[in-house]
Amino acid sequence: MEMPSCFIDFLSEIRPTKEQNEQMQKAHNDLQDRLRADKKLAPVLVTTFVQGSYRRHTAIKASNGNHCDVDVVAVTRFDKTVHNPQGVLDAFKPFLEANYKGRYEPQGRSWGIDWDNLVKLDLVPTAAPSESMMRIFEARGVRTWSPEIGPWLVEEAREKKLRVDPLFEAIQAARKDPKWTLEPLDIPDRDARIWDKTHPLAQIEWTTEKNRRTNGHYINMVKAMKWWRRVKERLPKYPKSYPLEHMLGLNCLDGMQSVAKAVVDTLEQAVAKYEQGAAVPETPVLPDHGFPPYDAPNVFRRLDAQDFAAFYDKLKAAASKAREAFDCTSIHKSSLLWRQLFGDEFPIADPDGGDGGADGPKGGFTPPVKARGVESNRFA
Repeated sequence: MEMPSCFIDFLSEIRPTKEQNEQMQKAHNDLQDRLRADKKLAPVLVTTFVQGSYRRHTAIKASNGNHCDVDVVAVTRFDKTVHNPQGVLDAFKPFLEANYKGRYEPQGRSWGIDWDNLVKLDLVPTAAPSESMMRIFEARGVRTWSPEIGPWLVEEAREKKLRVDPLFEAIQAARKDPKWTLEPLDIPDRDARIWDKTHPLAQIEWTTEKNRRTNGHYINMVKAMKWWRRVKERLPKYPKSYPLEHMLGLNCLDGMQSVAKAVVDTLEQAVAKYEQGAAVPETPVLPDHGFPPYDAPNVFRRLDAQDFAAFYDKLKAAASKAREAFDCTSIHKSSLLWRQLFGDEFPIADPDGGDGGADGPKGGFTPPVKARGVESNRFA
């Protein structure tokens, strides 16, 4: 069964809490303010902006030793033809030593900062963007995003009389020039010692558009499956985070009418698509958003083929369990099956709540045992 009220409660349980959202916002605002105030970095800093699951509204709460992660991109004026990746990363080290001494460490393509025991920041520097991209990054207000700004496109936000994402507003303004295109950014790959391309703006925009085409169910499906990834035992270390989210997005159909339906259909689509690759095994190619087909990086390029095959087996089992829960006609039994998939955060429906047969509810109200609270930050 679709269990709409149970899924509302489940999603409320796995979203970042109010305290976590407040700490994440405080952490990234503090980092951005310190970067702009730094006398050595200010002349080479174009702007900063938040990206990642926190920006795409697909983040889940910190739990079981997992931090809340916030990615902050620092767009610089360093010319990639002159400055090597390690040199650009090292340019931020004095700043980190002065502001986060003892709390930062080098990562593959960024600097990791332990803000506190709850929030971890990823500071991702870039090389200088093209001149046409400068109008986006120099637009007034681009850095003023907050988690209260929902996953809405500009027209949709205005129609709903909600706050407009300043980044989307800047992109929309730039698109009035027919020659302008949204371009990827160059970020340093410390290990490979090369400039690597990434397209966080396309990822943010694609997610927002996909959420609109799925009636707002896409980002909630992603959160549910990220939670499955976290609570599921003996899963390979990868894929997780954005690669997992990207795979789910490529297999999620438009027009979804519930989170439950989105979970079932997405899993079954993925199982069918990757069956042959898992049997070989070989790592599938998942082109990143925003790139031309001939030049798109494979989001799964760092995933070992054996790990993918092992992950596929778990994905197939999850698809089977989701289908069983979805097709179950007893509200109580269906909630227990969904709980097997998503863990204890998924509520158990009242045993006396009836079933979905001829005389029972048909996927409508499903009274959970636990009392429902007021849902807040529903897209955060």
